[in-house]
Amino acid sequence: MNITVSDQTIDVIIPWVNDNDSAWLALKDKYKEVSSADKSNSRYRDWDNLKYIFRGIEQFWPWINKVYLVTCGQIPQWLNLNHEKLIHVNHNEYIPKEYLPTFNSHTIELNLHRIENLSERFIYLNDDFFPLRPMKPTDFFRDGFPCDSALQQNLLSIYVPGDTNILYIDFTNLGLINAHFRKPNVTQRHFSKWYGPYLGLHGMIQALTKANQHFFTGFYMHHSAQSFLKSTFKTVWDNYPEYLHKHCLHKFRQNTDVNQWLIRYWQLAENKFSPYSMKHRKMYCVSKQNVDEIIAVIKNQQCDIITINDSPGLSHDDFLQVKQQINQALDSLLPYKSSFEI
Repeated sequence: MNITVSDQTIDVIIPWVNDNDSAWLALKDKYKEVSSADKSNSRYRDWDNLKYIFRGIEQFWPWINKVYLVTCGQIPQWLNLNHEKLIHVNHNEYIPKEYLPTFNSHTIELNLHRIENLSERFIYLNDDFFPLRPMKPTDFFRDGFPCDSALQQNLLSIYVPGDTNILYIDFTNLGLINAHFRKPNVTQRHFSKWYGPYLGLHGMIQALTKANQHFFTGFYMHHSAQSFLKSTFKTVWDNYPEYLHKHCLHKFRQNTDVNQWLIRYWQLAENKFSPYSMKHRKMYCVSKQNVDEIIAVIKNQQCDIITINDSPGLSHDDFLQVKQQINQALDSLLPYKSSFEI
């Protein structure tokens, strides 16, 4: 594949919300009667550490083209809106108006391809993904394809503490994938992608035990920075327009939704990915029990990217305590303002 200079452009997208904004809280409260919805406070709690993602991008990923900060109109007070690499995107600038206002991260994610001038290749970062070490463009895209792992697992292997909704959502994602793709057709001519040594010994054995299955039972979810092709979003929408439209109408996350994992799975099933080991990325559901380990990983730069996932089981008082500890660790690693800060 011949790659032009423009093809190599890589953008970053970061969604963010300020849960202390009184206007946002009042708007959210208008929909408090919506039933069967996930309104957990941990979905929206602001850890006051977004600036460390920008510092990490500037220090460890200087090759990034543009950084798109996606919000409902909110702007961090410290943000330098005049930065040449920064694009602030309001929900109403790319999400169809029939879905607005939305408090549903799935709606925000499934419409990202509509952002004006977004590059074909981009990295999606949640606001709890932190770069800790230098990385190269080829850690995210190779030969024009997203770097990813086709490590397979069973659906019931997915576990997120306090969040059983994930099981239902992933079941729906896999149903759509298996309705469109036949596993033998996907894997048989791409052995190195689906059974290669980059998966590790355990992953290779697990893949081989599933080789005769005629459908996908699940993919390991790394919950870290995700490389995407914008065109894949368009392809999925072209195939399931009414289905995605129905789910984007949900004001809050629901266990009947699909999410951006569907786009990732589609890339895998189309073999539009470059095999890549995710062993240098770590994910934590933060608690008082593991906060010391998280701090050590940050200070000693023990991985390329760390995900510090809020937990519904974390009380408000515990949240305030671990938030301070983790932010102090991030500041010890990245103490100096980036040019994205005023």
